[in-house]
Amino acid sequence: MAIDAVAGLQDLRPLPRYVILGKTHPKVQASQGDFYLNGLMSRVNDLGLEDAVEFDGRYLDLENLALAVRQADVVVLPYESTEQVTSGVLVEALAAGKPVIASAFPHAIELLGTGAGIVVPHGDSVALTAALRRVLTNPALAARMAAEARWIGSTLYWPAIARRYDHLAAKLVAGRQADRGLPAARRAEEVSDALAKVS
Repeated sequence: MAIDAVAGLQDLRPLPRYVILGKTHPKVQASQGDFYLNGLMSRVNDLGLEDAVEFDGRYLDLENLALAVRQADVVVLPYESTEQVTSGVLVEALAAGKPVIASAFPHAIELLGTGAGIVVPHGDSVALTAALRRVLTNPALAARMAAEARWIGSTLYWPAIARRYDHLAAKLVAGRQADRGLPAARRAEEVSDALAKVS
């Protein structure tokens, strides 16, 4: 999908460069060997995209993955599986303040819905091309997306999450001490409301 999308951007200058980063997923490798990777390489050759698509098959630790993400102008997550639930790369991209274009998997739908990125249907290279074109040719849009990504990313770090849970715990303890006379149903309702505010 993403390789075909890049083919639709060959008129842009500077020419966008798409880096396919990382090793083939272990489950795909186990079931297909190099068939999947060879298919991607063949597609690049068939479309004449050797100057626009780069394969970087290194396994990256978290530090080097974060560095690679920070070097990107936009992060593309074209997951083919409709069973993809979450993505560590998505979190890294948001933490780095990068606009994201992703196929419609639950984590992307949740995190990108406020403007940090664009979600496209699975397997829709035309929609992916259009989304990439919008971000790459509209610096104001890319800047707004990056700002939203930075804000969302700041809420995903463990210290930020720990502060929210600490605040919730303090509120619950204070509420319990102050409201010992409240009926159990009312206390349960307040706990439920406090938990809803955290999530």
